[in-house]
Amino acid sequence: MIAVPSVTQAIGFGNPGAFANVPPHLMLVAQERGTAFHEIAAAYAKKLWLPTLPEELTGFFLSFTRWFDKFVVETVMVEERLKHPTLYYEGTPDWVGRLKGDLGLTLVDWKTPHYASKGWRLQLAGYKGLCEKAGYEIARVASLQPRRDGKTAKFIDYPNSLTNDMAIFMSVLNVWRFYNGD
Repeated sequence: MIAVPSVTQAIGFGNPGAFANVPPHLMLVAQERGTAFHEIAAAYAKKLWLPTLPEELTGFFLSFTRWFDKFVVETVMVEERLKHPTLYYEGTPDWVGRLKGDLGLTLVDWKTPHYASKGWRLQLAGYKGLCEKAGYEIARVASLQPRRDGKTAKFIDYPNSLTNDMAIFMSVLNVWRFYNGD
């Protein structure tokens, strides 16, 4: 039987020291913040009822909604678990939709860390592969970093690296399989 990792498991395996210098208690806080933010952002994108926001997420949420309301024309998919039937990996892309001025679909990954990571490109490449296998034709990928202070979210487009990033993602996926497969 073939082991089926998530996109984040595969890329995390390829960069095990990425968070080695972050104290565990701070890592836990960051993970909880990211999870909570994703829940409220997904609810907003789906036009669902929103619970009362925790104070520590208010700025992130305002930053996100300002960007979303200004640029999003259509939401096509939000946090849907996808599996690749032939490459045997899975993941949950954050958002797929159409932005103002775009003809094609954009895949956006929401990120609450202050600093960007090279690994985000690999994550988006893996998610793009999942989305396309599921029938979503992705024209571009980007990360969106909402800001803690509520100011304009940072939109980072990755137009020139997708082919190379997918090749690197496949490499770390295969290394993950080598060490974790049967």
